[in-house]
Amino acid sequence: MLTFCTLFNDLRINRKDEDGSVVSDFKVPITYSAKEITLQRARQDPDLNRPFALSLPRMSAELANMTYAPDRKLGTFKKIVIKDVNKPNSPKYIYNPVPYDLDFNLYILAKFEEDANKIIEQILPFFTPDFVPTIELLPEMGLIVDVPIVLKSVNHEDRFEGPFESKRIVLWTLSFSLKGFFYGPVRTSAIIKFIEADLIDLDTLGRFEQVHLQPGLTANGEPTTSANDSIDPLLINKEDDWGVVTEIRYGPS
Repeated sequence: MLTFCTLFNDLRINRKDEDGSVVSDFKVPITYSAKEITLQRARQDPDLNRPFALSLPRMSAELANMTYAPDRKLGTFKKIVIKDVNKPNSPKYIYNPVPYDLDFNLYILAKFEEDANKIIEQILPFFTPDFVPTIELLPEMGLIVDVPIVLKSVNHEDRFEGPFESKRIVLWTLSFSLKGFFYGPVRTSAIIKFIEADLIDLDTLGRFEQVHLQPGLTANGEPTTSANDSIDPLLINKEDDWGVVTEIRYGPS
């Protein structure tokens, strides 16, 4: 929701007098609120000193619907892995996200048609019909993703409800679909440095031998296949030029 609202949080309009001089310039506020709630607050009489009366123009946005998007589905068990500079042997990873289309409505409310048009004119040129901002979704993973936001429809209303002298509200409703993702938790996993494999005699079902594998690196940074010449395997990093130490731990049983 924050990503969506941020797209529209710096819109400004100005008002001019008859000779074209700017008499006021202001930023149009945006809030997260349903349409009917915003309309109700905007209609309240500010002369009654009610704290919820709203000044116009303004914008509000709401999440209208969420739909699973199978056409953007990625492999469920594929991982996104990054190296943690503070823990080189414990990389961070997350599984591929789940795709959802998030439908948002943006409401533009104004007392004057000209104000509403000035806001609309700052939005529509950027959606053709999509706009693709680049968003940092997971700062701890450094994950930066292009997220398409598609403008689906634009509707206009001129609302007069109640007696003629009631407050007029010009309402524009813009419907968008954000092609989003939901990510699971960030996990940490140690690098596998030791492998032990039991070889079984299928005739007797007895253990034939056990093979032990581990990385090997000399103190001078040279790869080695000898356990006696290698430093402690726990000190060897994934990026080092290491060899593979192979040991047969058990012979025929």
